[in-house]
Amino acid sequence: MSEYALTVFAICLATGALLMLTYGQGRAESLAVGIISLSVILTPLADMIFSAEPEDFLNSLKGESVEGEFGADGVIEDAFAEGIVHAVSDKFSLERANVRVRLVDFDAKNMRAEKIVLTLSGSAAVADYKAVEKYVNSLDLGVCNVQIEIG
Repeated sequence: MSEYALTVFAICLATGALLMLTYGQGRAESLAVGIISLSVILTPLADMIFSAEPEDFLNSLKGESVEGEFGADGVIEDAFAEGIVHAVSDKFSLERANVRVRLVDFDAKNMRAEKIVLTLSGSAAVADYKAVEKYVNSLDLGVCNVQIEIG
């Protein structure tokens, strides 16, 4: 693509020089130089557009393997875990720093985890862990297992 940009720049430079040479002449010469330059610049673009397969364009719109290609799976998993931390800490009035989540077999496509291991520490360790477990299981995000960490 950079070669094309350099070519367009060179054509514009040559066109500008030719237009300066035809400055005193009639308007027809300037118009002819402009049309020739435009056709030389647009021909590669037209070839690229008309040679493209519609199936390739439609496949690119499906977005297959975009998550894995750009490494977004880890970001999605972290955001999912952080969402669970926020939901639990808001629901049970716990400090977010005392709630940790570890996901086992996270599926980014379905936004579910096989197992959600939620660890309550610090002041959150005295919370009703059964209620926390029941709440997270009711969200239908995966099977929740709450662990208490003291110390």
